[in-house]
Amino acid sequence: MGWWSILHKLLKHPLFAILASALAAELIQTAYMLVRFWQGQSHLLLLFCSMAALIITLGGLAILRQRQIAEAALLVSLGLLLSIVVLLAPYGISHGSIVLSILTTPLIVATLYADRGGVILIMVFTAAAVLALFFFEQLGLFLAKDRPQDIPILNLCVVLIFLGMLSWLMYDHFRTFRLSQETGVKQSPNVQTEELRRALDEARTMRAQAEKGDSAKSAFIAAISHELRTPLHAIIAMTKYIPQDGDVNEEQRAHIARILANAGVLLRLINDVLDISKIDAGKMELYKRTILPHELSELLYSVVEDGRILAAKKNLAIFSNIPIDLPQIAADMNRLRQILTNLLSNAVKFTEAGEIELSAHIGPGGMLMIEVRDTGLGIAEPDLAIIFAPFGQAKQALIQGGTGLGLPISQKLAELHGGAITVESQLGSGSTFTLSLPIVHGARVLEEKADVSR
Repeated sequence: MGWWSILHKLLKHPLFAILASALAAELIQTAYMLVRFWQGQSHLLLLFCSMAALIITLGGLAILRQRQIAEAALLVSLGLLLSIVVLLAPYGISHGSIVLSILTTPLIVATLYADRGGVILIMVFTAAAVLALFFFEQLGLFLAKDRPQDIPILNLCVVLIFLGMLSWLMYDHFRTFRLSQETGVKQSPNVQTEELRRALDEARTMRAQAEKGDSAKSAFIAAISHELRTPLHAIIAMTKYIPQDGDVNEEQRAHIARILANAGVLLRLINDVLDISKIDAGKMELYKRTILPHELSELLYSVVEDGRILAAKKNLAIFSNIPIDLPQIAADMNRLRQILTNLLSNAVKFTEAGEIELSAHIGPGGMLMIEVRDTGLGIAEPDLAIIFAPFGQAKQALIQGGTGLGLPISQKLAELHGGAITVESQLGSGSTFTLSLPIVHGARVLEEKADVSR
């Protein structure tokens, strides 16, 4: 088999594009590190690690030739992670989203293409890389002279590249899935009765397999969320204990605070992706009970107080207009708090000056209407149709911070409660988001676990 035939087969697999990009970047990095080492401006260990990353990725290419996708993905992820550590070592770990965004790239590649053991291994190495970079910075190892205190443009570029790669990989997987489904259901227009019966049997078999696959997917989501959260919680916990291990100066405290803040961002991202995956799969469970008027009032005031903490950083005023005669509703208290917190934090995020108000009243049709009004940027009319779609706010989320999943999750949760979220907005004049929920009449107290699986 000629090299051209081998290359043609490799090009058909999406992992090859990632592998080729990684090889190109690692070749450039190795050449750059070699020149800097020759000039006496770099460490031998960094040069060695850069060369090791290149060799590991070349090994992934060799394995991909043999169609061993999971093993090739593991090697590519390891090579990427090692190369990223070499890239970040001269700058340290305290530069915000650049560290979190870059370090999650090998994990995404492993999650999509490697097996479960490979994913766990990459997660362990990623956690070790974060801790190693932190201690390198604290000990002053490998740091560049006159390193920049802040690199916002590089931060933005890295986040753009990260989101682009994630979007492309997800698009490729969903496209492959759709093509396989379309191929499975295509039939000849002149198909005979026997062929129809055989096709029906095959469809039943495929349905049974799909149901098994759906159960496996749900189990995988639960397992991978646990595997993702465990090392992240360990990083957060160990970082919190660092000040207790010895004297920490103000600069180090600032670095620790930034690590914790960005780890919180990553944890919220994981939770948002998990929530939207559960909702789309019909596996979200609600623990609904009757929320009495005084409980609802306490919840609304609590959400407003939490919002004031966020608003204080931008010198915004938050007001509440909550009547004393609130009705009782049936809801999952935690999920209702999540909806209201998303709406209020979204208002704070996109309001630069002015005020925000949370109000409640009984609307038409016996529905409780909870409104969050702001004097912020407003939303252009063409964008009103997409803000509740997953990643519909991706552009603004990148600029303002966040995942772009808050509103879609809130809308889905509202629908699972028998309600909805509507929006009225005009560009430059602020927005009003209204959450409507059914009212529970009478003294009946509801307490149930609502499984919304399909």
